[in-house]
Amino acid sequence: MRIHVVADETGKIIAAAHASATTNAKEQTGFFPLAGQKIVEIDVPHVLVDMEPHDRLCAILKHRVQPDGTCLEPTKQQLEDKI
Repeated sequence: MRIHVVADETGKIIAAAHASATTNAKEQTGFFPLAGQKIVEIDVPHVLVDMEPHDRLCAILKHRVQPDGTCLEPTKQQLEDKI
């Protein structure tokens, strides 16, 4: 499963949406990054894939994009929630 995320220069996720291959204009979403932000498409971590969509999005927002922009890593908040 892949997602699109908008992240700032520190990797903090500003917005996220599931990536899809739809060609139906009514089902498409777009992001426009502001200065200092970037858009990346990344794989959802395996531990999040089986979650309900809303719960998965909440969990994704507790991650940050690694500096190379290829994957997510948990934030301190995500790690504390697991304890």
